[in-house]
Amino acid sequence: LELSPLEDSEILQMVFDFLHEKELLLVASVVSTKWFEAATHSHANLMLLSVGCGNVCSTKRNEYETSSKQTDEMASKLMERPWNYLSSTFPWACFLSEGAYKRVYKVFNRTHRVEEA
Repeated sequence: LELSPLEDSEILQMVFDFLHEKELLLVASVVSTKWFEAATHSHANLMLLSVGCGNVCSTKRNEYETSSKQTDEMASKLMERPWNYLSSTFPWACFLSEGAYKRVYKVFNRTHRVEEA
């Protein structure tokens, strides 16, 4: 039995990789469970790209395990960046709120020219 292109996870993820965050969260993810899963993968890829990790998610299990290791390695390297890198990439910040476990700031990402929380 052949799947419709609208139900094939790999095709959906390729298409969803072209969507913006708002479209992924508010439109694609509410259509069906399969679309939600594909949108979640694309959103994860978008978040990784926003911090310079590249597109490392995959739908195949063995590729996912490899890419998961790559992601962990990249994340640990990102944590080792010097203060100068942080202050040049995010030249200003504004306090937004404080919770039980964290403080949230709005920052300007010079690389992508956007404000982020």
